[in-house]
Amino acid sequence: MANNFKSDESFLRKLVVGAAGTKATITKLTELGFKPIELERGSTGYKIWKRIKIKRVRVPDILCLNTGLRFESRGKTKVGISMSHSLKNPKRVWDAGMRDDDLVSIVVFEQSDDSPIDLKRVSPVHFVSVSDMRAAFASEQVSITQPKGVEEGSEIRVLWPCASANQKSIVTTVDASKISLTPISLARLQTIRLSRGNGKILLKPQVKEGDTVEANQIIASVVPVYTTLTCPPPVGEDYFIDRLSSVNLSERYAAAKALRYRGYNNAKTFLEARIKDTDEDIYVQLEAAAALAVYDDPEGWEFIENKLRSPVLTVPLEPQLETVIVTSEISSERSERLLIEVLKDNARDNELRAGAAWA
Repeated sequence: MANNFKSDESFLRKLVVGAAGTKATITKLTELGFKPIELERGSTGYKIWKRIKIKRVRVPDILCLNTGLRFESRGKTKVGISMSHSLKNPKRVWDAGMRDDDLVSIVVFEQSDDSPIDLKRVSPVHFVSVSDMRAAFASEQVSITQPKGVEEGSEIRVLWPCASANQKSIVTTVDASKISLTPISLARLQTIRLSRGNGKILLKPQVKEGDTVEANQIIASVVPVYTTLTCPPPVGEDYFIDRLSSVNLSERYAAAKALRYRGYNNAKTFLEARIKDTDEDIYVQLEAAAALAVYDDPEGWEFIENKLRSPVLTVPLEPQLETVIVTSEISSERSERLLIEVLKDNARDNELRAGAAWA
Protein backbone atom coordinates (compact mmCIF):
# COMPACT_ATOMS: atom_id res chain seq x y z
CA MET A 1 0.00 0.00 0.00
CA ALA A 2 1.33 3.43 -0.91
CA ASN A 3 2.35 5.70 1.94
CA ASN A 4 0.20 8.85 1.76
CA PHE A 5 1.96 10.64 4.57
CA LYS A 6 4.89 13.05 4.57
CA SER A 7 8.26 11.64 5.61
CA ASP A 8 9.70 12.92 8.89
CA GLU A 9 12.24 15.09 7.05
CA SER A 10 9.64 16.58 4.71
CA PHE A 11 7.29 17.20 7.62
CA LEU A 12 10.05 18.79 9.69
CA ARG A 13 10.98 21.13 6.83
CA LYS A 14 7.38 22.31 6.57
CA LEU A 15 7.05 22.72 10.34
CA VAL A 16 10.24 24.78 10.58
CA VAL A 17 9.22 27.15 7.79
CA GLY A 18 5.73 27.44 9.26
CA ALA A 19 7.11 28.25 12.71
CA ALA A 20 9.47 30.84 11.24
CA GLY A 21 6.54 32.45 9.44
CA THR A 22 4.55 32.70 12.66
CA LYS A 23 7.48 34.18 14.56
CA ALA A 24 8.19 36.72 11.80
CA THR A 25 4.52 37.72 11.77
CA ILE A 26 4.45 38.13 15.56
CA THR A 27 7.57 40.33 15.36
CA LYS A 28 6.05 42.48 12.60
CA LEU A 29 2.71 42.83 14.40
CA THR A 30 4.50 43.90 17.58
CA GLU A 31 6.38 46.57 15.59
CA LEU A 32 3.03 47.80 14.23
CA GLY A 33 1.57 48.22 17.74
CA PHE A 34 -0.42 45.00 18.05
CA LYS A 35 -0.19 42.67 21.07
CA PRO A 36 0.07 39.23 19.46
CA ILE A 37 0.17 35.83 21.18
CA GLU A 38 0.39 32.33 19.77
CA LEU A 39 -3.20 31.13 19.39
CA GLU A 40 -2.66 27.74 17.75
CA ARG A 41 -0.45 25.90 20.21
CA GLY A 42 2.79 24.73 18.63
CA SER A 43 2.68 27.10 15.67
CA THR A 44 5.91 28.82 16.77
CA GLY A 45 7.81 25.55 17.29
CA TYR A 46 8.54 22.31 15.51
CA LYS A 47 8.33 19.62 18.18
CA ILE A 48 7.05 16.40 16.56
CA TRP A 49 5.07 13.99 18.72
CA LYS A 50 5.76 10.66 17.09
CA ARG A 51 2.97 8.44 18.41
CA ILE A 52 0.37 10.53 20.21
CA LYS A 53 -1.14 12.68 17.46
CA ILE A 54 -3.03 15.68 18.84
CA LYS A 55 -5.87 16.87 16.60
CA ARG A 56 -6.35 20.36 17.97
CA VAL A 57 -9.06 22.90 17.22
CA ARG A 58 -8.38 24.48 13.83
CA VAL A 59 -7.76 28.14 14.60
CA PRO A 60 -5.56 30.91 13.18
CA ASP A 61 -1.98 30.91 14.46
CA ILE A 62 -1.99 34.31 16.16
CA LEU A 63 -4.40 36.39 18.24
CA CYS A 64 -4.03 40.09 19.07
CA LEU A 65 -5.05 40.60 22.71
CA ASN A 66 -5.69 44.32 22.19
CA THR A 67 -7.90 44.20 19.10
CA GLY A 68 -9.22 40.62 18.93
CA LEU A 69 -7.92 40.27 15.36
CA ARG A 70 -6.63 36.85 14.34
CA PHE A 71 -3.84 36.01 11.90
CA GLU A 72 -3.13 32.80 9.98
CA SER A 73 0.58 32.78 9.13
CA ARG A 74 2.04 31.10 6.07
CA GLY A 75 5.80 30.60 5.99
CA LYS A 76 6.88 29.64 2.46
CA THR A 77 9.96 28.83 0.41
CA LYS A 78 8.38 30.26 -2.76
CA VAL A 79 6.34 33.42 -3.18
CA GLY A 80 2.62 32.67 -3.39
CA ILE A 81 -0.78 33.08 -1.78
CA SER A 82 -2.07 29.59 -1.12
CA MET A 83 -3.98 27.55 1.47
CA SER A 84 -4.44 23.82 1.97
CA HIS A 85 -7.95 22.65 1.04
CA SER A 86 -10.29 19.69 0.92
CA LEU A 87 -13.02 19.05 -1.63
CA LYS A 88 -14.66 16.39 0.53
CA ASN A 89 -14.26 17.35 4.17
CA PRO A 90 -16.00 20.62 5.14
CA LYS A 91 -13.88 20.81 8.29
CA ARG A 92 -10.72 20.96 6.16
CA VAL A 93 -11.72 23.54 3.53
CA TRP A 94 -9.25 26.40 3.25
CA ASP A 95 -11.27 28.88 5.34
CA ALA A 96 -12.77 26.51 7.92
CA GLY A 97 -13.27 28.26 11.27
CA MET A 98 -12.13 31.63 9.93
CA ARG A 99 -13.86 35.02 10.09
CA ASP A 100 -14.04 37.65 7.37
CA ASP A 101 -11.87 39.98 9.45
CA ASP A 102 -9.12 37.38 9.95
CA LEU A 103 -5.91 38.05 8.04
CA VAL A 104 -3.43 35.70 6.38
CA SER A 105 0.25 36.59 6.54
CA ILE A 106 2.76 35.39 3.94
CA VAL A 107 6.52 35.34 4.52
CA VAL A 108 9.17 33.76 2.27
CA PHE A 109 12.34 32.06 3.50
CA GLU A 110 15.41 30.46 1.99
CA GLN A 111 15.95 27.06 3.58
CA SER A 112 19.34 25.33 3.55
CA ASP A 113 19.54 21.95 1.82
CA ASP A 114 21.89 20.76 4.57
CA SER A 115 19.86 21.86 7.58
CA PRO A 116 16.08 22.40 7.64
CA ILE A 117 16.40 24.78 10.59
CA ASP A 118 18.87 27.05 8.77
CA LEU A 119 16.55 29.77 7.43
CA LYS A 120 16.86 33.27 6.03
CA ARG A 121 13.85 35.55 5.56
CA VAL A 122 13.89 36.88 1.99
CA SER A 123 10.59 38.81 1.73
CA PRO A 124 8.50 41.34 3.61
CA VAL A 125 5.62 40.12 5.76
CA HIS A 126 2.51 40.37 3.57
CA PHE A 127 -1.08 40.54 4.85
CA VAL A 128 -4.27 39.49 3.00
CA SER A 129 -7.80 39.63 4.43
CA VAL A 130 -9.91 36.48 4.46
CA SER A 131 -12.92 38.44 3.17
CA ASP A 132 -10.95 39.42 0.04
CA MET A 133 -9.75 35.84 -0.41
CA ARG A 134 -13.31 34.54 -0.12
CA ALA A 135 -14.52 37.05 -2.70
CA ALA A 136 -11.82 35.95 -5.17
CA PHE A 137 -12.58 32.29 -4.46
CA ALA A 138 -16.31 32.82 -5.07
CA SER A 139 -15.62 34.61 -8.37
CA GLU A 140 -13.29 31.78 -9.48
CA GLN A 141 -10.21 34.00 -9.57
CA VAL A 142 -8.21 31.11 -8.10
CA SER A 143 -6.75 27.79 -9.16
CA ILE A 144 -6.91 24.49 -7.27
CA THR A 145 -3.89 22.22 -7.55
CA GLN A 146 -3.58 18.49 -6.96
CA PRO A 147 -0.64 17.02 -5.01
CA LYS A 148 2.44 16.13 -7.00
CA GLY A 149 2.94 12.82 -5.20
CA VAL A 150 2.22 10.75 -2.12
CA GLU A 151 5.00 12.61 -0.25
CA GLU A 152 2.66 15.61 0.01
CA GLY A 153 0.09 13.68 2.02
CA SER A 154 -2.59 13.81 -0.72
CA GLU A 155 -3.01 17.53 -0.04
CA ILE A 156 -4.65 19.90 -2.49
CA ARG A 157 -4.20 23.66 -2.43
CA VAL A 158 -6.06 26.80 -3.46
CA LEU A 159 -3.83 29.40 -5.15
CA TRP A 160 -4.67 33.10 -5.50
CA PRO A 161 -2.54 34.19 -8.50
CA CYS A 162 0.06 36.86 -7.81
CA ALA A 163 3.42 38.17 -9.03
CA SER A 164 6.47 39.42 -7.14
CA ALA A 165 9.64 41.44 -7.58
CA ASN A 166 12.75 39.41 -8.34
CA GLN A 167 14.95 41.83 -6.40
CA LYS A 168 14.88 45.21 -4.70
CA SER A 169 13.60 47.61 -7.35
CA ILE A 170 11.88 50.87 -8.18
CA VAL A 171 8.47 50.72 -9.84
CA THR A 172 8.83 52.62 -13.11
CA THR A 173 5.57 51.79 -14.93
CA VAL A 174 2.09 50.77 -13.81
CA ASP A 175 -0.65 50.54 -16.43
CA ALA A 176 -3.61 48.36 -17.32
CA SER A 177 -1.50 45.59 -18.82
CA LYS A 178 1.84 45.54 -17.02
CA ILE A 179 4.15 46.64 -14.23
CA SER A 180 7.78 47.48 -14.98
CA LEU A 181 10.53 47.43 -12.37
CA THR A 182 14.04 48.86 -12.43
CA PRO A 183 16.35 46.96 -10.07
CA ILE A 184 18.38 49.07 -7.61
CA SER A 185 21.43 47.03 -8.65
CA LEU A 186 20.97 48.17 -12.27
CA ALA A 187 20.39 44.58 -13.32
CA ARG A 188 17.97 43.56 -16.05
CA LEU A 189 14.55 45.27 -16.01
CA GLN A 190 11.59 43.17 -14.89
CA THR A 191 8.20 43.37 -16.60
CA ILE A 192 5.11 41.69 -15.13
CA ARG A 193 2.10 41.03 -17.34
CA LEU A 194 -1.17 41.38 -15.46
CA SER A 195 -3.36 39.18 -17.66
CA ARG A 196 -3.35 35.45 -16.83
CA GLY A 197 -5.19 32.38 -18.09
CA ASN A 198 -5.98 33.81 -21.53
CA GLY A 199 -7.55 36.86 -19.94
CA LYS A 200 -9.73 34.98 -17.44
CA ILE A 201 -7.69 36.28 -14.51
CA LEU A 202 -6.40 39.84 -14.20
CA LEU A 203 -3.87 40.71 -11.53
CA LYS A 204 -4.36 44.06 -9.82
CA PRO A 205 -1.31 46.25 -9.12
CA GLN A 206 -0.43 46.51 -5.42
CA VAL A 207 2.12 49.27 -6.01
CA LYS A 208 2.33 52.66 -7.73
CA GLU A 209 4.97 54.34 -9.84
CA GLY A 210 7.94 55.52 -7.82
CA ASP A 211 7.53 52.91 -5.05
CA THR A 212 10.60 51.02 -3.87
CA VAL A 213 9.85 47.32 -3.43
CA GLU A 214 11.81 44.52 -1.79
CA ALA A 215 12.93 41.23 -3.32
CA ASN A 216 10.05 38.72 -3.30
CA GLN A 217 7.50 41.42 -2.46
CA ILE A 218 4.09 40.69 -3.98
CA ILE A 219 3.35 43.62 -6.31
CA ALA A 220 0.33 42.30 -8.24
CA SER A 221 -2.43 39.93 -7.17
CA VAL A 222 -6.10 39.00 -7.53
CA VAL A 223 -6.54 40.16 -3.91
CA PRO A 224 -5.30 43.29 -2.10
CA VAL A 225 -1.95 42.67 -0.37
CA TYR A 226 -0.54 44.87 2.41
CA THR A 227 2.91 45.13 3.98
CA THR A 228 1.69 47.32 6.83
CA LEU A 229 -1.49 47.52 8.93
CA THR A 230 -3.15 50.09 11.15
CA CYS A 231 -4.33 48.92 14.57
CA PRO A 232 -8.12 49.17 14.93
CA PRO A 233 -9.58 50.42 18.25
CA PRO A 234 -8.87 48.13 21.24
CA VAL A 235 -11.47 45.75 22.66
CA GLY A 236 -12.18 44.98 26.32
CA GLU A 237 -12.64 41.87 28.43
CA ASP A 238 -16.36 41.79 27.58
CA TYR A 239 -15.50 41.26 23.90
CA PHE A 240 -13.91 37.91 24.71
CA ILE A 241 -16.51 36.97 27.34
CA ASP A 242 -19.22 37.40 24.69
CA ARG A 243 -17.37 35.03 22.35
CA LEU A 244 -17.15 32.29 24.98
CA SER A 245 -20.74 31.40 24.07
CA SER A 246 -20.29 31.61 20.29
CA VAL A 247 -21.57 28.71 18.17
CA ASN A 248 -18.19 28.82 16.40
CA LEU A 249 -15.74 26.45 18.10
CA SER A 250 -12.66 28.44 17.06
CA GLU A 251 -14.21 31.62 18.55
CA ARG A 252 -14.79 29.93 21.93
CA TYR A 253 -11.27 28.52 21.93
CA ALA A 254 -9.69 31.90 21.12
CA ALA A 255 -11.82 33.68 23.73
CA ALA A 256 -10.84 31.22 26.47
CA LYS A 257 -7.16 31.62 25.61
CA ALA A 258 -7.38 35.42 25.50
CA LEU A 259 -9.05 35.57 28.91
CA ARG A 260 -5.98 33.93 30.44
CA TYR A 261 -4.37 37.34 29.82
CA ARG A 262 -7.31 39.76 29.67
CA GLY A 263 -9.61 38.94 32.57
CA TYR A 264 -10.54 36.96 35.62
CA ASN A 265 -13.00 38.74 37.93
CA ASN A 266 -15.63 39.43 35.27
CA ALA A 267 -14.87 36.30 33.26
CA LYS A 268 -14.62 33.83 36.16
CA THR A 269 -18.20 32.52 36.09
CA PHE A 270 -18.21 32.28 32.28
CA LEU A 271 -14.97 30.31 32.25
CA GLU A 272 -16.29 27.98 34.93
CA ALA A 273 -19.41 27.42 32.83
CA ARG A 274 -17.22 26.26 29.91
CA ILE A 275 -15.40 23.62 31.96
CA LYS A 276 -18.67 22.37 33.49
CA ASP A 277 -20.41 22.04 30.12
CA THR A 278 -20.06 18.33 29.27
CA ASP A 279 -20.88 19.05 25.62
CA GLU A 280 -18.00 21.52 25.28
CA ASP A 281 -14.91 20.56 23.28
CA ILE A 282 -12.13 19.28 25.54
CA TYR A 283 -9.61 21.76 24.14
CA VAL A 284 -11.88 24.73 24.90
CA GLN A 285 -12.37 23.31 28.41
CA LEU A 286 -8.60 23.06 28.88
CA GLU A 287 -8.05 26.67 27.81
CA ALA A 288 -10.82 27.82 30.13
CA ALA A 289 -9.32 25.80 32.99
CA ALA A 290 -5.87 27.28 32.32
CA ALA A 291 -7.37 30.80 32.28
CA LEU A 292 -8.66 30.08 35.79
CA ALA A 293 -5.59 28.23 37.05
CA VAL A 294 -3.18 31.09 36.25
CA TYR A 295 -5.08 33.04 38.92
CA ASP A 296 -4.88 30.00 41.24
CA ASP A 297 -8.60 29.34 40.94
CA PRO A 298 -9.38 25.94 42.52
CA GLU A 299 -11.91 24.92 39.85
CA GLY A 300 -9.37 25.44 37.11
CA TRP A 301 -6.74 23.38 38.90
CA GLU A 302 -9.25 20.64 39.77
CA PHE A 303 -10.19 20.23 36.11
CA ILE A 304 -6.55 20.02 35.00
CA GLU A 305 -5.56 17.58 37.74
CA ASN A 306 -8.53 15.34 37.09
CA LYS A 307 -7.62 15.08 33.40
CA LEU A 308 -4.04 14.11 34.17
CA ARG A 309 -4.93 11.63 36.92
CA SER A 310 -7.72 9.83 35.04
CA PRO A 311 -7.24 6.45 33.32
CA VAL A 312 -6.85 6.35 29.55
CA LEU A 313 -10.29 4.76 29.21
CA THR A 314 -11.77 7.92 30.72
CA VAL A 315 -9.42 10.53 29.23
CA PRO A 316 -7.61 9.43 26.01
CA LEU A 317 -3.87 10.01 25.59
CA GLU A 318 -4.32 12.92 23.15
CA PRO A 319 -6.08 15.26 25.62
CA GLN A 320 -3.80 14.03 28.42
CA LEU A 321 -0.74 15.10 26.44
CA GLU A 322 -2.40 18.43 25.64
CA THR A 323 -3.10 18.86 29.36
CA VAL A 324 0.59 18.28 30.06
CA ILE A 325 1.50 21.00 27.56
CA VAL A 326 -1.14 23.41 28.91
CA THR A 327 0.12 22.79 32.45
CA SER A 328 3.66 23.65 31.38
CA GLU A 329 2.47 27.12 30.33
CA ILE A 330 1.28 27.94 33.88
CA SER A 331 4.22 29.27 35.87
CA SER A 332 3.70 27.96 39.41
CA GLU A 333 4.98 25.38 41.88
CA ARG A 334 1.67 23.53 41.57
CA SER A 335 2.12 23.01 37.82
CA GLU A 336 5.71 21.87 38.36
CA ARG A 337 4.66 19.32 40.99
CA LEU A 338 1.96 17.99 38.68
CA LEU A 339 4.40 17.53 35.79
CA ILE A 340 6.92 15.78 38.05
CA GLU A 341 4.13 13.48 39.22
CA VAL A 342 3.45 12.42 35.63
CA LEU A 343 7.15 12.04 34.86
CA LYS A 344 7.81 9.76 37.84
CA ASP A 345 4.82 7.48 37.26
CA ASN A 346 6.22 4.40 35.49
CA ALA A 347 2.69 3.16 34.83
CA ARG A 348 1.96 6.10 32.52
CA ASP A 349 2.43 6.00 28.75
CA ASN A 350 6.09 6.62 27.86
CA GLU A 351 5.33 9.44 25.43
CA LEU A 352 3.15 11.12 28.05
CA ARG A 353 6.07 10.96 30.49
CA ALA A 354 8.39 12.26 27.76
CA GLY A 355 5.95 15.12 27.26
CA ALA A 356 6.16 15.94 30.97
CA ALA A 357 9.98 15.88 30.79
CA TRP A 358 9.92 18.16 27.72
CA ALA A 359 7.44 20.51 29.43
